Amino acid sequence: GLDDLEGHATRLDALVALERTDDIEAHAPALVISGTYVEPFALHALGWAGGDRDMFARAVAAFEAMGLTWHAERTERAMARI
Repeated sequence: GLDDLEGHATRLDALVALERTDDIEAHAPALVISGTYVEPFALHALGWAGGDRDMFARAVAAFEAMGLTWHAERTERAMARI
């Protein structure tokens, strides 16, 4: 459930690493919940899965708002590759 937000974030990162686009597209949209810890991870995964620069930009902004600079920088690097 949504009570395990860190678990969801880790799973989303793993799905990106494993290039599991179908799983990302099936699970990540429900995790784009404004203001939650998991939101930027879901946006990053969706940006990767769809080659969507807007999703990546939204993820960067959300990571930065949470002070998660490393994740924001990682997302910017991924966005630069599309």
